[in-house]
Amino acid sequence: MQRKIVVQANVAGRDLRGVVDEMSERIESNIKFEAGYYVEFGGQFESEQEATRIIIMLSLVSFAIIFLILFLQFGNITYASIILINLPLALIGGVWSVFMTDRIISVASLVGFITLFGIATRNGILMLSHYQHLLAEGKEFEETIIQGSLERLNPILMTALTAALALIPLVLGVMNRKRN
Repeated sequence: MQRKIVVQANVAGRDLRGVVDEMSERIESNIKFEAGYYVEFGGQFESEQEATRIIIMLSLVSFAIIFLILFLQFGNITYASIILINLPLALIGGVWSVFMTDRIISVASLVGFITLFGIATRNGILMLSHYQHLLAEGKEFEETIIQGSLERLNPILMTALTAALALIPLVLGVMNRKRN
C-alpha cells in the first residue's frame, strides 16, 4: 500500500510530451523530495508512451523480418543490405514534414514513417529486380544503372505522388483538429 496524491491537468495548444518534459524539468529543479517520494505521470501520457514503445519494438521486429524476406528473395546479404541502407534516405521528407508542421513526433507520425519504409522497401525491391533483369540481358553495369533508373523513375514517382495525394485529407484533418 502506498499513499498518493493525484494532480490532474488538461493540455491545450501544446503537445503532451513537451508539457510533461517541461513539468518534469520544473519539478526536478524546484522540488526536493524526501526518500520514498517520487513523481509518476499517467493517463494519456502513459498510454502514449506505451504505444510508442510497442511501435518501436514492432518496427525493429518488422525490420528484421523484412531483412530476412529480402535475403530469401535475392539470396544475397549484399542486395538485402543495399535496400535497407537506403531506407533512412526515405525518412528525409517525413522528418522535414514533421519539422515544418508542429515538430511533434506522435504515434500517427510513427505509423506514417512505417508506411514510408514499406513503400521505400517495395521500390527498392522493384528497382533491384529490374537491375538484375537488365544485367541478365547482357547489359553493362553502367548502362544497367542508368537505363534501369530511368525506366523505374515514373512508376516510383507515380506511387509516391498517389500516396501523398491520398494522405492530404488526413493531414488537413489533423491540422484542423489541432487548431480547435
